[in-house]
Amino acid sequence: MTEIRGGSDLGAGVETVAAQREESWRLTGDKYFASNAGAELAVVAARPQGAPNGVRGLALFLLPRYRANGELNYTIRPLKDKIATRSVPTGEVELRDSEAYLLGQAEDGIYLILEVLNVSRIANSMGSVALAQRAIADALGYAETRDCFRAAHPRAPDAVPSI
Repeated sequence: MTEIRGGSDLGAGVETVAAQREESWRLTGDKYFASNAGAELAVVAARPQGAPNGVRGLALFLLPRYRANGELNYTIRPLKDKIATRSVPTGEVELRDSEAYLLGQAEDGIYLILEVLNVSRIANSMGSVALAQRAIADALGYAETRDCFRAAHPRAPDAVPSI
């Protein structure tokens, strides 16, 4: 969703334009902060040609990584230097006449965009909690079976001579 003008006003910040073709749409614009850059599919906010300004003029599109003819559908510019860049790369994405498919009705775009954001936030929260639970379980399992300082350390109880 995020473009260089970003911010909390999505309607004013999205400058990516969508032009309808026979069976698909073509998107042209630059996304400044694209999560999971390089994914097989992405959802993208764009403004169809002739749509009104503001959030009511936005539509939601499905953007495949490859065009129908097998060519790359968009260009990934520099990845952002952030935590987890290897597992979930975030970068700038350049759309130039990129093939995309309208999700739902164009006039319902903002509602679909908000739904996607809400679902992704819940999924990210669940993933974070699951990772934390796994880390705790692994640490506890290790601590319960750890045998430290026995016989290897000169002051360990087994190493002290009896008098």
